[in-house]
Amino acid sequence: DADLAVSVRPPWTGTTRPLADASLVAFVVATVYTVSFDGFTATRTYRGLLAAVRESLGVAAGSLTLYALGLLAFLVTFVLAAALADRLAIGSSGRSRPTARWSDAAAAFGGTVVPIAAAYEVAHNYPYVAANLGQTVTVVRDVALGAGGEPVRLLAGVPVSVFWWSQVLLVVVGHLVAVVAAHRVAVRRYGGGSSARRGHAPFVVPMVGYTVLSLWIVSQPLAG
Repeated sequence: DADLAVSVRPPWTGTTRPLADASLVAFVVATVYTVSFDGFTATRTYRGLLAAVRESLGVAAGSLTLYALGLLAFLVTFVLAAALADRLAIGSSGRSRPTARWSDAAAAFGGTVVPIAAAYEVAHNYPYVAANLGQTVTVVRDVALGAGGEPVRLLAGVPVSVFWWSQVLLVVVGHLVAVVAAHRVAVRRYGGGSSARRGHAPFVVPMVGYTVLSLWIVSQPLAG
């Protein structure tokens, strides 16, 4: 078909492209937050908070309240970082750019947080994928051979320390990709040099915070 084409590009290059509007920025931030919240719900800390909220507000409001408060915190943090980025990069440089708005900065940097969330998602869930894949292989093998056998455990024999460090490595790699993507956006938006560094700085704080949060969540099964 003449209307179809296949192209190859380096991974994560799409994260440096501006998002269409503020609603898509909110969707991306909410998606990133929800990935982490899903992991957070498995921790003892969450269970303690949930019990306290339910005791204060009622059973029905507990989980929804915690989710909404966390989402609001993520959205506000990202909006503040976007507003501060333009103020530091454009205002301090003395350049006139009256069309600059926090929503434009938020759209420009919105995609750069996705690699951290993707890396956390893989780090948190690859053991479950491996376990389910092993079960699938076991069933297919038993059906093909007409007899049962030992279950296939793809991660059997992997030391806990190796498993933990693999999760840490995945999250850290995602963080590095996000930082590089944000720097490229800052250079493109603010023209490089000190302006780009000032514009990038407000996003470093939430990125580091999100990375630390991700590492804390994946550590909870070992710590708890």
